[in-house]
Amino acid sequence: MGRPERFLNLFVHGRLQSPIMWDVIVIGTYFFISLLLLYFPLLPDLKILIQFKEKINATVKVQQNYLDALLRDDVEISKKTQKSIIKRIAYIEYQADEYYKELVKFYITKGQKANPENF
Repeated sequence: MGRPERFLNLFVHGRLQSPIMWDVIVIGTYFFISLLLLYFPLLPDLKILIQFKEKINATVKVQQNYLDALLRDDVEISKKTQKSIIKRIAYIEYQADEYYKELVKFYITKGQKANPENF
């Protein structure tokens, strides 16, 4: 081809008899099919990640509500209530860690135990 700025000429003045035109068509098709072959196997994993994200978001929202209740200036909270809220926050953090461990465990063992029921 000579110069990179002439690449557009392949599409404007391209001829199917030209070997370089066939190169562009074949490499473009190969790239597109490779992307599809990468994307479709990732769909079940993306579904799992979205479910995990929803669990984490719900857990974080509950934790934020407890923290807001704890940090409000206009509300007087007894020491017993404060301890209860702190215990609940610790439990929520524990749940988030368990969800994370479950996700990591799934990805580590996926090659050995993957089946359609997991998805």
